[in-house]
Amino acid sequence: MSGGFNLGNISNDIEVANVNPLFVVGIVIMYFGFIATFLFATAYSFSRQRQYLFENTTLDNAITFKSTVGAKRYFSILVTNMLLVLFTAGLALPWAKVRVARYIADNSWIEASDIDINHYLTQKEKEQSAIGEEIGDVLDIDIGIAI
Repeated sequence: MSGGFNLGNISNDIEVANVNPLFVVGIVIMYFGFIATFLFATAYSFSRQRQYLFENTTLDNAITFKSTVGAKRYFSILVTNMLLVLFTAGLALPWAKVRVARYIADNSWIEASDIDINHYLTQKEKEQSAIGEEIGDVLDIDIGIAI
């Protein structure tokens, strides 16, 4: 029934099996290499998308945005945050999130040609109507299914 295999010798084969330590080290290096590659691809994609979106966004043809988030620096922050969260068993997760948010905030800029930003914002607040809020209330439909 075992297809010609002697199932009694399986435990003996496992006990005698020799694993080369270099093979294990190679597997570990490949594993961390995959993680590093994924983190770098994430950092590169995030920084380029952010720069593209910020460069192509304007408000009233007077206010533009700029992002100076770099892929290498963002990658280094992600790697160090990952290692810190792993070695502290997740206790450093709030600190890591604040560190990423601070880096992104420090590298985000608003450029206004000849407009005072505070005056512009107060003018836009006065132009606001209640229609958006009322539409939000109308479309806020809660659907509950009791199972």
